[in-house]
Amino acid sequence: MSKLLPSLLICIFIYSSSAAQEFKVSGTVVDALTKKPLEATTIYAESPRDSSLVTYTISDGDGFFELEERSNLKALNLFISYIGYKTKSIKISLKALVKLGNIPMEEQVQELKGVNIVGERVPITIKKDTMEFNADSFTTRPDATVEDVLKKLPGVQVDRDGKITVNGKEVNKVLVNGQVFFSNDPKVATKSLPKEVIDKIQITDTKTKTQEFTGEESDGENKTINLTIKKDKNKGYIGRLAAGYGTDDRYQVNGLLNYFNDRERISFIASSNNINNSGFSFDEIYDMVGNTRGGYDGARDAGLINNFGNGITTSSNIGGSYANADKGQYELDGNYFFGYSDSFNNQRTSRENILPDRRFFTENESNFAGSTNSNRGAANLEFDIDSTLRITVEPSMSINRTYSQRVNTSSTINADGELINQNDRSTLEDGFQRNFSNRFNIIKKLDTIGKFISLSFSNNNTENNSTSNLNSLREVFGDNPNSSF
Repeated sequence: MSKLLPSLLICIFIYSSSAAQEFKVSGTVVDALTKKPLEATTIYAESPRDSSLVTYTISDGDGFFELEERSNLKALNLFISYIGYKTKSIKISLKALVKLGNIPMEEQVQELKGVNIVGERVPITIKKDTMEFNADSFTTRPDATVEDVLKKLPGVQVDRDGKITVNGKEVNKVLVNGQVFFSNDPKVATKSLPKEVIDKIQITDTKTKTQEFTGEESDGENKTINLTIKKDKNKGYIGRLAAGYGTDDRYQVNGLLNYFNDRERISFIASSNNINNSGFSFDEIYDMVGNTRGGYDGARDAGLINNFGNGITTSSNIGGSYANADKGQYELDGNYFFGYSDSFNNQRTSRENILPDRRFFTENESNFAGSTNSNRGAANLEFDIDSTLRITVEPSMSINRTYSQRVNTSSTINADGELINQNDRSTLEDGFQRNFSNRFNIIKKLDTIGKFISLSFSNNNTENNSTSNLNSLREVFGDNPNSSF
């Protein structure tokens, strides 16, 4: 039996490798009447089994397209979609090369009074520099988040830390209905919002505020994802709650509540635990509450306190966010977060030291207690005076306070139980950090296309105070302390 097993495994491997074959499908999309090519037509292929998206592309200026992919399917459903035309469906048997020739598209007749024509929901539509995915076209588990559906989009990758890339380019911004969701951290929306409320997932090149207003091209180095909420979900509340309780009275609770009303959004998030989690276990708010990288890491990196070690930490955090907009008039968003944590750590060690001519014993005890609280807030206020003049105000603040106390005691005795030395050391550290900043910008578009004038003013006020008190006492016993060991 053992001799047959390697052969069996080799056969299975060969079969699996040969099951997936490369294929290329090509064709030219034209108007059925005029025979003119249709540029930027969306062509996509779905699996006949579950209608999952296999691959997609768009036609060029001559209406020509090519689809290249690997698949273990024997057939695919090919769809050709163009705005204002009827979507065409073609079932193709897969082989190395499939040439479809000219594909005529018929115009969609929709000038009927009192009749609502509902078009087929296409899984992907490409409009100039924007890829738009229909979230419901991708099958996921019932409780899936936005991150889960992103993992199923072709060309999109999400790593274990939640970092998103599209065709190798990093996504550095995720918006909800075109607005910032809590912060510029993409994980906030992708990890917290349920897939069931999302209508469209739109992917574009990231632009600065100035580029958006003036119509400048982006550098194309990063991508932005905009999530549009379904109309029936865009008025009302969406929440998420997770809680747990274990032995030794260990607990964790996290909650997220959103209120949507068209372009207005109000969000609250809260978390509390005593399991050494710095705050919100969703991962989405980790970069927004000061010392959120575990215990006191944030404050330690800021130079306020030293390394506290491991220990037992209790953390509580709460945050709120508001956003509203009226296109062509104003856009407002702001957030505030407060976090508090306390930690204690007690350690005791016993050590025996053996030397060639003698031995001695050392007892060491260390006690630590500390606390920290952090406040952070920011806002973005944009006002369009007219189509050529925009004023932007961006205030932000952060206030952090830390306190810690550490006490160490140690004593050493010889083999006869006589006290050799004794050490007492205590450290008190108190840190305070405050930062206020403002940025004011005026931008005016000129008559010449692409030309503009921008005037900016910014100020920053920072206060950083840290005090440390050290008390140390060492006592040495015996007739000849210098030679005691």
